[in-house]
Amino acid sequence: MGLWAQRHNQIQAAARCFWEALRRDPTYRLALYQLSVALAADGRPADAKPFEQLSARVRELLSTIDLLYSDKK
Repeated sequence: MGLWAQRHNQIQAAARCFWEALRRDPTYRLALYQLSVALAADGRPADAKPFEQLSARVRELLSTIDLLYSDKK
């Protein structure tokens, strides 16, 4: 729903959808990143920054985990 709202220039609705997705699943990577994008597009870069940083940290962590598991083979 958030992606649909974003595509239709309903930025605040998109942000609410991504926020709700994160409330339900705090590890949802797409919602983390897209919430930061939506907040920045809504003129709220300070609010977007923590989600952008957390998204990058989660991406880095998952890359490290993938690397560790690929070494086990």
